[in-house]
Amino acid sequence: MYDPSQWNIVDTKLRDLLVENGPIRITDTCFPKDKFLRHFSTTYYFQKLANGERHERRWLVYSKDLNKVFCFCCKLFNTTFNAKNNKLANEGSRDWKNLTTKLRTHETTNQHIINMSSWIDLEFRLRNNKSIDKNIQDQINRDREHWKNVLSRIISIIKTLGRNNLAFRGKNEKIYQENNGNFLSLIIEKVIKTKYFSIILDCTPDTSHQDQMSFIIRSVDISATPINVTEYFLEFLKVDDTSGKGLFEVILDEIKCIGLDIDNLRGQGYDNGSNMKGKHQGVQKRLLDINPRSFYTPCGCHNLNLVLCDMVNSCTKAISFFGVVQRIYSLFSSFQTPQIRDALFKLEEVSDDPKIKSEANCLAIFELENFEFLLGMTIWYDVLFAVNSISKSLQSKDMHIDVAIDQLRGLVSFFKTYREEGFTSAMISAKEIALEMNIEPVFRKKPIFSLQNRFEQFEVYENIFGFLFSGKKLRSLDDENLKKYCLNLECSLKHNTHTDIDGLDLFSELKVLREIIKVENNTLIEILNQIKRLDSFPNAYIAYRIMLTIPVTVASAKRSFSKLKIIKSYLRSTMSQERLSGLAILSIEKELLEEIDYTKIINNFASQKARKIDLK
Repeated sequence: MYDPSQWNIVDTKLRDLLVENGPIRITDTCFPKDKFLRHFSTTYYFQKLANGERHERRWLVYSKDLNKVFCFCCKLFNTTFNAKNNKLANEGSRDWKNLTTKLRTHETTNQHIINMSSWIDLEFRLRNNKSIDKNIQDQINRDREHWKNVLSRIISIIKTLGRNNLAFRGKNEKIYQENNGNFLSLIIEKVIKTKYFSIILDCTPDTSHQDQMSFIIRSVDISATPINVTEYFLEFLKVDDTSGKGLFEVILDEIKCIGLDIDNLRGQGYDNGSNMKGKHQGVQKRLLDINPRSFYTPCGCHNLNLVLCDMVNSCTKAISFFGVVQRIYSLFSSFQTPQIRDALFKLEEVSDDPKIKSEANCLAIFELENFEFLLGMTIWYDVLFAVNSISKSLQSKDMHIDVAIDQLRGLVSFFKTYREEGFTSAMISAKEIALEMNIEPVFRKKPIFSLQNRFEQFEVYENIFGFLFSGKKLRSLDDENLKKYCLNLECSLKHNTHTDIDGLDLFSELKVLREIIKVENNTLIEILNQIKRLDSFPNAYIAYRIMLTIPVTVASAKRSFSKLKIIKSYLRSTMSQERLSGLAILSIEKELLEEIDYTKIINNFASQKARKIDLK
């Protein structure tokens, strides 16, 4: 990948990756000679200055495949037109006799200096997370660290088994079954020890049109220091009956097969499908019938999408221009509308394709020159920017209920304010664009739909757990109200004669705990870690663990589908279910054992996985 001969099409992702890692120097090879016995030398990497000093030509890269040299920055940043006149950017050079002169000439050209400046600027912004796609780069970096941690754990397990001369595999390779070997057993052991857990589920058809259900467990890892909330992907379950009853039976069988106690289930996270969320025959209702403490949470991100769909049904035709309404990035160009219109007219002028000419003309005249469209685009930019920020935050695997409730309440407040004041601001912005484009500012008013009723379940959680959300809330309650909330929580966590906490004991604990919780401990996980260190508040310890176990979104299940496409490809569409579940771990077992440089494996694997993020 780092050989310039392979950079035929330089897109944004490739450019960012190469700039982030820098040019690779070839020094430890025997360079081939031409018919005059001349060849490339590492001395070309440096320019000898008049005062005797050497200046590094960091931009010079050598291609082993072509036995040529290229200019790194010109190869990445040159336009197609300019590249034709820039040999070191386009086809490279192996004129070893005159190379010194050519390099000196090249590095003084205006074209090279501009490209060099672009390279250094992008390198600086990537290093300091100040690029235009900063959020995407942050996501890539987080994903890279995630996969580093995943492989580090797998390698630790493998080295532990190898050091103790223990077998990797047992008599079978089916996950969760007896005699399946130490490797698979170690993975599931931690889930069983956590006691309280939630399930996150989502379904999708695979390439053979067989429905697969992603099965994920969420729990609070109390064995870790500090305590953290973890979500474990366990398996893809084959689903033949997608009705509420059919899915419920598959889930129940799987929980029993794993060895978990259904009475310890404290949360359910699904999308808004009627078979999952149905109040009478849905999966959540059937689980609540056998365990009323398994709190159901509709996916927060999915609800946000539904809110946008409701808004689409009553808003301007601007949305049809952009397709999927969730893509806020489609609207980043809203403030460059005049330039986009000019580009469309230019495209109509230069294109030889009648279809392209017609579409460019229609978009420019009937869409971009429509004031209603401009107003809708301005409004949607404000709306989607707010929704997108909350949606990304909700997708975090360690998102907690208290934070989700605060953010969603803030979003509701934003829409209420925007309905009263935001339209005026959007009108001013749209008129400015219209005047610049010589368009008459005539429009139709449309209402903005409220999302408040789609998050009622989160309000229910606040009524049950809200008094525990922070030390500040605990200290704000008098003893009478604190006692009332503790008894209410005991009732909510009670089933038949079994209860998770004693309300009166919890009340006694919290009266002391609220006085010693540090002011800086503002999050649930920080409070739980302090409770663990104090080791004196068992009921509070249980209450916070259960609260943190409840999921907010099914984003983790959605992420697993991309792995399903990789593992169960068209060539493996008939793969057996147990092999499908264990393949991702077992297939790298031999490879990891044979490798010596574990750090190299982790970094390469993490970078490849991180770069697979859909930048859309």
